[in-house]
Amino acid sequence: PTSVQCIDHYKWTITKSSGSGTAFYVNGTGSSSANPQVSFSDTGFYNVKLYVDNLNGAQKDSVTITKYIHVHVPYCTPSVNSINSSIGISSVILNTLKNGTVQAQQGYTDFVNDSGLSTTLALGVTYTLSVSRNANLLSNSINRTVYIDWNQDGKFTDPGDIVGSDSNSYSTTWTKKVTVPKNATIGATVMRIATNLGTDANKPCGVNQYGEYQDYRLYITPYNILP
Repeated sequence: PTSVQCIDHYKWTITKSSGSGTAFYVNGTGSSSANPQVSFSDTGFYNVKLYVDNLNGAQKDSVTITKYIHVHVPYCTPSVNSINSSIGISSVILNTLKNGTVQAQQGYTDFVNDSGLSTTLALGVTYTLSVSRNANLLSNSINRTVYIDWNQDGKFTDPGDIVGSDSNSYSTTWTKKVTVPKNATIGATVMRIATNLGTDANKPCGVNQYGEYQDYRLYITPYNILP
């Protein structure tokens, strides 16, 4: 049987797939860190190589993945003109992502960097998405729209990026089946949820007249679900 070996040395190499661009390590990490943190000088795709060995070099291995990291322009920061207590988001559920909030406290909340509020979705699989608001605050109708940046280009305006809408509704919870496109880009992306007054359309970047926005991190993976 094969025994588990300790890893004593790490060596990361991150290079731009094409064109100019440099990866540099931040927050005290480096190319020999087990979990490096990296920033980039330019947008585009980057190749990643990881080499590991143990203290005496008897056990070693390496892997290279091309275009593993996709750096794109920052997402737009959405905004609303007015906060209305009855138009907002109190709960979001998608696969393992479950988040409850006090609705309409601010126009935009970014949960993208909260690893506990992310989830992994597989290509071609259908998931149930639920977006709720406070059942005690239903005085106005609501318009809910959910965007997912399937091709990871930093925008929510491509065909298919709108995965569902709930227009002019007085319901507490809106539920939608979301199927991951089989041609979606593998890797990390963003889901944006927008709310507005029921008679007013949502805009992916705003400015919405009322309501609030929330962003979440999604990880898209190949289909690997056991039968």
